[in-house]
Amino acid sequence: MSGWLLAPFVVHHAALNRLIPSMDRAPISGLSPSELDYSFVSHTLSHPTTGVKATMALAYTVLVGAFAVHATYAVPALLRFAKRSSSSAASPAKRTRRRRLSRATISSSLAGILLASLLSVVPLRHTDRLTISASLKARYDAVLAYAWPTHFFFRTS
Repeated sequence: MSGWLLAPFVVHHAALNRLIPSMDRAPISGLSPSELDYSFVSHTLSHPTTGVKATMALAYTVLVGAFAVHATYAVPALLRFAKRSSSSAASPAKRTRRRRLSRATISSSLAGILLASLLSVVPLRHTDRLTISASLKARYDAVLAYAWPTHFFFRTS
């Protein structure tokens, strides 16, 4: 179930960070994946247009949140599946304790993944963190102007 929650955000992320930047259209002109590093994240989070900044902050938060939910629920499910073939029947008290520990583990895992991810991205919203050339900013803006929903914040000539 958590994979279905994550899927649309991964598709959008792939389009924004791989498909659109690989276009030959000027001024994008085939940005390589190495040019779409944290400087792209920094540019979107410190963008002069408030709509772009807010949209991308929300997009990163939702992507990280959906990934955290997916990772938190998928890993224990995979471990249970792997353990199922080698485990013996446990007493009801032991199963209840495992269930409580599992909920606590899920909650702490979810909080840890979210906190670590957001703490790594939030400092990038300051314009002085990473130096980006004007030509690279123009190429980044061209990607944002082509992508949904940020294209609504760019004027078309």
